[in-house]
Order: sequence, then structure tokens, then C-alpha cells
Amino acid sequence: MTLLKERSIAIEDNTFLNDVVTGLSNKQKTLPSKYFYDDRGSQLFEDICNLDEYYLTRTEMNILEQNKHDIVGLMNENICLIEPGAGAGKKAAILLSALGESNTFIPLEISPEAISMSHSYLSERFPKLSIRA
Repeated sequence: MTLLKERSIAIEDNTFLNDVVTGLSNKQKTLPSKYFYDDRGSQLFEDICNLDEYYLTRTEMNILEQNKHDIVGLMNENICLIEPGAGAGKKAAILLSALGESNTFIPLEISPEAISMSHSYLSERFPKLSIRA
């Protein structure tokens, strides 16, 4: 009951219950990752991204950093940057740093907490950026 309340899932909504029963009834136990991305889960994922063993995010960021001017050169001015799985907004910040001031960023994220982290991080770095979460 507490988990349902904290995750803002209506008690009459059986989606969560069905997902848990279905996932844990399978031979290979699973749960949809959307239930892990609360404030703590979002922070854990950010921490995982910083581990030496987790090279994916670091590699993506290096590619963006090395190619940001070429990528931005292919865009028009006053763009709307949309990032699925935006997390804390660190990858978007790389491109945004190479763009002009009057742009819009739309972070798409399953976690409201990650959206909040992204908004805080980017609005501090880019005060004129329009962020539409």
C-alpha cells in the first residue's frame, strides 16, 4: 500500500499489481524498469553511469563532445532538442553548449525525479534555455 501511494498509482489501477504478478510468475523473473525510477532509482542510475565498468554513457558523451560542432552545424538556429531517456541532461548539455541561447529542450523521461534533475542542471547552466518537461 505504501509503495502504491508513493508511486502515485491509484489503488483501483491494477496495472502495477498485474505487472508484478506477471513478472514474478515467469520462470525468468522480471519487473518493468519504470517502477525503479523514483528519486533513489534515478540517482542510482546516475551513479552506475559513473562506474568504470559502465562505458556506454561515457562513450556517448565522448562522441558528442568530439563531434558537437559538426552536429550543431547540421542544425538550424532556434532548434528544439528532444532527448528520449534524458536522465540528468548531461548529454544534452554537450550539444546545448555548442548552440546559441534561444533554443528549447524537451527531456523525455519515465521518471519525474530525472526530469527534475535535468531541469535543475540545465537551467543553471543555460538560464535562457526554454525547458519543457
